Amino acid sequence: YCFEPKFLHGAVRNSASSLVVLFLSGYRGFDFGRHFEPILPRFERLRVVDLSFCEGVSDGTLVGIGSNLGSTLEVLYLKGLAEVTDEGVKAVAEGCRNLAVLEMSHVKMTDASAFAIGANLKRLQALYFKDNYLLTDTGVAAIAEGCSKISQLTLWGCIELTKASFASLSNITSLNLWGCHFLCDDHLDTGALGALRTLIVAECHKLGDRFVASLVEDVPNLQHLNLRYLRRITDDSLYAIARKAKNLFSLDLSFCAKLSAEAVGSLLLSLPCLSELHLFGCTQLQPEGVSQFWTIPLTSESSCLSVLDLRSCLAAGSVAFLTSQVSRPFNELLPNFFTRDARWGEGSQHRRLFDKVLSAPLDGSTLMSVASLGKIRSGSFGSYGQFTWGNAATEPRIKTTAKTPPRGDGRDTEINNND
Repeated sequence: YCFEPKFLHGAVRNSASSLVVLFLSGYRGFDFGRHFEPILPRFERLRVVDLSFCEGVSDGTLVGIGSNLGSTLEVLYLKGLAEVTDEGVKAVAEGCRNLAVLEMSHVKMTDASAFAIGANLKRLQALYFKDNYLLTDTGVAAIAEGCSKISQLTLWGCIELTKASFASLSNITSLNLWGCHFLCDDHLDTGALGALRTLIVAECHKLGDRFVASLVEDVPNLQHLNLRYLRRITDDSLYAIARKAKNLFSLDLSFCAKLSAEAVGSLLLSLPCLSELHLFGCTQLQPEGVSQFWTIPLTSESSCLSVLDLRSCLAAGSVAFLTSQVSRPFNELLPNFFTRDARWGEGSQHRRLFDKVLSAPLDGSTLMSVASLGKIRSGSFGSYGQFTWGNAATEPRIKTTAKTPPRGDGRDTEINNND
């Protein structure tokens, strides 16, 4: 149900001076030029604004936001605004220098906007781009160099990106490069990403074993890794992950067609903390190999695996031992999608950290610690490959004065059988 435009206009106008958070995402029928822009000077306390997918938001609206909300605004979502250009983005960047969270997905901006963001938004901690296909290496480098406090960065579908270095982002914990098709092993530098906990490089088709080996060497504390559709990786990548990525909680290897059941078994045996494994579409796996090499690690008392996705891999019923012959049987929620209650292995450093967090007061730093544990549930990568907030609450939170976590990209945490 949507409010009549005149009702919404009256509500916003009459409460403007006291509003702290304003979400109008997807609202249609509101004349922003006539009813919103003129009252922008009255928003004295506004810290969080979401105008995503709102019809009628133009460069003029963003110029007004930059001119009037710069002293208070900390979180701004401007996703899917068809009428916005570089002019509007530059106005926001130059006027709202206290921004900690910015989403500009599906906006037709160029490197000129990226230069303005890098030059002005020095306090930015989370930046989300999806399908901003006009951005190039130069623009992304300007953001990385100028916004050194960023801890969450999404560059999904920035298809002009051919090389990426994030040496200036020493605090980055979450990096999403889904669909950056032209990144290759030699042009994605992971040497400065020691603080990284979440990496998504799904559909970066040119990445292979050398990238994975370098990654796990440089980022030993990685917790969530999405390698979906990296068809070049082989068993060598799995053995490297098994040797080095001992803190890994979730791993997506869907549609990686060169992996063997034996290498996956070795991975399961070496990573008792692994809680979520996706092998959707790995049709090369055979029931005999799965039974031979996976039974021991899955029956181990130290195994924490609670989600196992084998959809479109094996014939239905071919891995029945998972639901009947292991000490902690799985439930088959969908054909070949298995879950069981989550657990922690005895002696796990994460178990100790979890206990410590539970006994601590729930302040901002504790919430960050809880998030860093990477609480696993089905579909934790979400429909956009970002960890979601709200029900799943697995995404590290950005601490702002408004105490509002970034929404990030993904909201869908349900199991999608069509994927």
